[in-house]
Amino acid sequence: MPIRDVDNLMFETEAEVYANRGANGIDGVVSTAIGMAAHKKVTLLIGDLSFYHDMNGLLMAKLNDININIVLVNNDGGGIFSYLPQKDSASDYFERLFGTPTGLDFEHAALLYDFTFERFESLNDFKYAELSSMDSHIYEVLTSREDNMQQHQILYKKLSDIVNVTL
Repeated sequence: MPIRDVDNLMFETEAEVYANRGANGIDGVVSTAIGMAAHKKVTLLIGDLSFYHDMNGLLMAKLNDININIVLVNNDGGGIFSYLPQKDSASDYFERLFGTPTGLDFEHAALLYDFTFERFESLNDFKYAELSSMDSHIYEVLTSREDNMQQHQILYKKLSDIVNVTL
């Protein structure tokens, strides 16, 4: 969901934003960001499933002494699928097949590839973090798929109300 939120909600800004949308939207995202970071400091915003699918890309940062900040939004699974109508009718197997929780502790990946690591229990805790300017760092922000979905529904309702008033 992080890339979709940036795409949908990021308006007037001077920030350079790049996106790698693999075959299914999650392929090679870490590797692409590390390639970009070879020439300038980069901050990658990524969800836990996309990160998991390309964790081995961290080796290139380690072997080539490339510094990158990774903000890992971890809701333990695939949040986009929570918006499917099947979520309610297929509750017996939906979480396992579509939610795809991994329960992974990504601090181990940071240690494996010589990244520093910091975990935040919420987005509010992360808001005031200072991103590293010197070394490779993973900032894991724990979130809830249910909370995320509720926040999106609130936002969509507000936007719908605005559109309805202006029409």
